[in-house]
Amino acid sequence: MFAVEMTDISGWQQSPDQIRTPSPLEIAIVSGRICRYAGNLPCSLLTHVLVGARVVWHLLRHKSAAMEQRLETFAWWMLHDAHELITGDFAPHKCNDVKAWQTRIDDANACIYGIDRDLVDEVVIHSADLLSRWLEAHFYGSAKFMETFEAHHKYTVPSPEMQRETIGIFRSEFGRFSSCVVDENENPGLHFPVVTYHTILEAILSGQKRKAVEYYDGMVVELGL
Repeated sequence: MFAVEMTDISGWQQSPDQIRTPSPLEIAIVSGRICRYAGNLPCSLLTHVLVGARVVWHLLRHKSAAMEQRLETFAWWMLHDAHELITGDFAPHKCNDVKAWQTRIDDANACIYGIDRDLVDEVVIHSADLLSRWLEAHFYGSAKFMETFEAHHKYTVPSPEMQRETIGIFRSEFGRFSSCVVDENENPGLHFPVVTYHTILEAILSGQKRKAVEYYDGMVVELGL
C-alpha cells in the first residue's frame, strides 16, 4: 500500500490504514465541492449522485427488481462514490493502490451505513454510472469535449433507446440539482441539494432506506418533476 495521507473536512488524518467514515452532512457538503472529471466539467459529485439516483430507480423498475434489492441498491448508489471525498476523482484506469484504498473506504461506509452489499445490484450501479458519465459530458461538455469523450469511451455511449429514456430525466433534474457547489462562506443549510442529500443519508444511516427513497421521490414530486 502506498504511503499517502489526507486531512478530511473534520480535521481527521485519513490514510489507507486509518479510515474514518464521514457523517451524512460532511458527505453532502464535500460532495458539492468536488467537480467531475477532476474539475474539467462544472458538474459536482453531488449533482452526479442526486440526478443519477433517478436513473438507478428507472433501471431497477425496468428489471422488476424486488423492493428489498431496490432499497439496498438505491442506498448504495448514494454512497458509491463517497470514497472520492478522500481519494479525489480518479479516472477509471487507477492504480491498484488507489483501488485498494477506495475498496477499504467503501467497505467501511457500507458497514457504518448498514448496507447489505450482497443485495445491491452492481450491474445497475455500473450502468447508471456509465449513463451518468455520458449524460454529464453531453450536458456540461463542449462539442469538442463530447467528441473526444465518445471517441475514447465508446463503451459508455448508451443505445439510442436508452438515450431517449434517460435524457429527459437528466434534463429536468439537472435543472433542480445542478447548483451544488458550496462555498466556504455560504451556509450549506440554504442549499436545497445539500439538504436533500443530507436528509437521505441520515435516513439510510438510521436504517430507514424506504424513508430515504420516499423523501427523494417526495422532493421531485414537490418540484413538479
